[in-house]
Amino acid sequence: MTNIRVTYSGLISFAISLISVVTGLIFTVIITRQLTAEEYGILGIIGGLTGYMLIVEPIVSYWATREIARGEKSGKTALITNTLFSFGTIPIFLLIVFLYHSQVDIDLNILIFAVIMIPSRFLRHGLDSINAGYKPQNVAYGLLIFELMKIPSALSLVFYLDMGIIGVIIAITIASIAQIIFQIFIVRNVIRVSFDVKFIKKWIKLSWLPIYPRLAQNITNSDIVIFSIIVNSIELIAFWTVSMAIAGVIEHASSISKAVYPKLLSGGKREFFQDNMNRVLYLSIPLVGMTIVLLNHHCLH
Repeated sequence: MTNIRVTYSGLISFAISLISVVTGLIFTVIITRQLTAEEYGILGIIGGLTGYMLIVEPIVSYWATREIARGEKSGKTALITNTLFSFGTIPIFLLIVFLYHSQVDIDLNILIFAVIMIPSRFLRHGLDSINAGYKPQNVAYGLLIFELMKIPSALSLVFYLDMGIIGVIIAITIASIAQIIFQIFIVRNVIRVSFDVKFIKKWIKLSWLPIYPRLAQNITNSDIVIFSIIVNSIELIAFWTVSMAIAGVIEHASSISKAVYPKLLSGGKREFFQDNMNRVLYLSIPLVGMTIVLLNHHCLH
């Protein structure tokens, strides 16, 4: 797809990422004011446990971005296969939940209810990968829909109806569904193609390549689950979750480079990479300052 505009897509992605910083902080304030420390810690555990299921997700998304950026028609195959993978991981998630519950004093019903987040997480990642190879700015638009839907959903379910952590899970799922519907609509021309098994055969054959970095990431993130088992406490995880949410602000600087990867795949010049690295460095410096201020404010309160 030689019509990918790196600077245009990058600036849109960065601008929407900054908006998501504000909406993310508002969402955090809403739920931290309504949830106990233990409930907020459970959210961190849920994020870790559902994240384990995404280990197989790059099998599809890694190749989908590359193929679509190069003009191959694998959109529908990627979307359907990604959906099947999501449902296939549900039994594994439930098994892990039961094993984890036997080691830590935590509400089993909440962990089981969190299973509804798995298909939506798979679909969001899958559609992001398709849009990244087609028009990278669409990924940012989808994020904007997610962020805008998350706040009223949280206000309704968590603040007014006082549904607690169940309300947070439902709010995130509602926002995810809105994002999925939007992304399917804007990428409809890419997925309006034939389902082709040859792509699945290729993805399975080369699955070790994209799984390796995700496996390493999951091993790194295992410290949340392992720590909670060792100390048999969820409240301490809550403080870690809040700190990571604030520190994650810095990552938004990288959003300006969203279009570099598909542009290079489609045959773009390597100079795009160097230019965007410079922009990332320029933008990350003020975000680091913002993060320090937020962390200091959080510690004082």
